[in-house]
Amino acid sequence: MILGLFVWTFDGATKAIFLGVIVFVLVAIAAGHLIEAIQKFFKRIVAKINRPSSKAISARRRVLDDALTPTQVEIASACLYYDHSYGLMDDDQRKKLEQDAAEWFRAWRKVREDIG
Repeated sequence: MILGLFVWTFDGATKAIFLGVIVFVLVAIAAGHLIEAIQKFFKRIVAKINRPSSKAISARRRVLDDALTPTQVEIASACLYYDHSYGLMDDDQRKKLEQDAAEWFRAWRKVREDIG
């Protein structure tokens, strides 16, 4: 209110310039907020576009599971590489080593999924 009375004491040209400056400042402030809002909006859109869908993630996991699930022959080969006496072990020792190999395999697969 006081600002309005103060402005009305100016002559015509000064009043127009002063009001123009105020309008310019208000528009600049509003435009700054508008630009920030537009930037946030586009960042959300880009994030949604770049984020893989749950279907894509599930499909990728199925492919990894199929491609990286070892066969019994591969587990036996890995056990033989790990311990050359694998063929000489009794059944209990052999099954224990195969279970350990399968657990290590799952652990490595999880690490690769987390990194990749």
